[in-house]
Amino acid sequence: MELSVANPVGAAVGDTVVVEVPDQLILKSAFQLYGLPMLLFFVMGVIAYQLSPVLGLLDRDLWAAISGILAVVIYYFIVGRSTSSEKVRLDAKIVGIQTHHDNSQLVCHTSD
Repeated sequence: MELSVANPVGAAVGDTVVVEVPDQLILKSAFQLYGLPMLLFFVMGVIAYQLSPVLGLLDRDLWAAISGILAVVIYYFIVGRSTSSEKVRLDAKIVGIQTHHDNSQLVCHTSD
């Protein structure tokens, strides 16, 4: 994965840096990776459970589980394909340099 972040402290290639990421980005990512798939699993399971007698499927629980799992797999497949081909843009920035590329130790330099 390639990430683009602001570099206001002038870090060079090979430097070990401290990156600041906004809280809302972490929450949004967590929801997309965990919350939305769980909600999708539940909703599709309930729909399959309710529709299985109408469709003539005998084991309602089995079809609910299969539908929920299949919906989550399809979700991750679609999300994985859409993000793997594009550059991920974060509203993140480098806020400090811990070590230079030549391994010399630094006291954390900041842009403040």
